[in-house]
Amino acid sequence: MRKINAISPDILILGAPTNNSLIIEERGVLWVEIVTSGKSAHAGEPQFGDNAINRMVRICNHLEKEMSKRLEKREIRGMRSTINIGKIEGGINTNVVPNLCRTEIDRRLLPTEDYNNSFDEMLEIIENCTESKKYCTVRKLRGTNGFSGKKDSVIVKNISKSYRKIVGHPIKYSNAIGVSDGRYFSDDDIEIVSFGPGIDKEGHSANESIVLSTMTESALVLENAIGYILGYNKY
Repeated sequence: MRKINAISPDILILGAPTNNSLIIEERGVLWVEIVTSGKSAHAGEPQFGDNAINRMVRICNHLEKEMSKRLEKREIRGMRSTINIGKIEGGINTNVVPNLCRTEIDRRLLPTEDYNNSFDEMLEIIENCTESKKYCTVRKLRGTNGFSGKKDSVIVKNISKSYRKIVGHPIKYSNAIGVSDGRYFSDDDIEIVSFGPGIDKEGHSANESIVLSTMTESALVLENAIGYILGYNKY
């Protein structure tokens, strides 16, 4: 069946906080869930149970060790391929051997990595752990690929030209810490950039703020760049 997109742009400009630098490539993201099971018992006699949290710890240690070796040299243009065990939950009380444990893992992927292949890689490592497969399930929660643009693309050239005109010096390029909504268009073969006021490291913080002059600067740069693209501004 042919994929029909509700939104099908030719160019996508994201107003993410980039401190008015330009982001033309971004990592993908993959979230994976691992669930381990065991057998409940009283903590006073743990030998009669099967601790699901202990099983999860062994699996996560194995995954961390093996993935760290593989990801050590996966780096391009200042971007790194990473893994992070971000959430773990299990057990019902301190005095009970837990029969269930659940973990969520975050993988940040280079633009050259595919999230389906990356999931298969994690699955292969987990399945090679000594734990019995019937006591462990692995599920892909969500995944999107990264994207990588070119400095000579239409939008990059015009934002760069506009920035120099408005600000008076060349634009800087930077890498994103997180991911933007551009990930939902990463497989659509379109030009994607992020450009906007604000500092990304301050995003989602209690004191997040934007200097008004940088907001004005950003608006003027984008207005001028769009004018170049549509032909009503002269170079």
